[in-house]
Amino acid sequence: ADRDEPAALSDELAHVRVRWLAPRSGDGEGGRIERALTVDDVLPNLDRASDDLRFAAAVAGLGELLRGGRHAGTLDYAAVTALARDGRGPDPDGERGAFLGLVRLAEAQDAGRVALRD
Repeated sequence: ADRDEPAALSDELAHVRVRWLAPRSGDGEGGRIERALTVDDVLPNLDRASDDLRFAAAVAGLGELLRGGRHAGTLDYAAVTALARDGRGPDPDGERGAFLGLVRLAEAQDAGRVALRD
């Protein structure tokens, strides 16, 4: 019996498709990105990532902590703060600075809940 030949090995790790709508856009404005991710796209750590990616990682990390941290691993509020500060970059409207304030507030709220449990 003939067997199918295995697919040729590739350095492609994943194929990503992202679609979005612009905020407050009633006319469906948005866009789409489609791209293969390869071995060369993988960074050894976040220190080599762009400011925007590090800041986005901080936002995602805070979201996970606020959900209870089931998938947070060793991530804590100090790490989220460090990521956000390192990735703050230009902040002309102060939105990234405001996020740092939200992290402090969330950490204080979480510390209050822990104190009540003890």
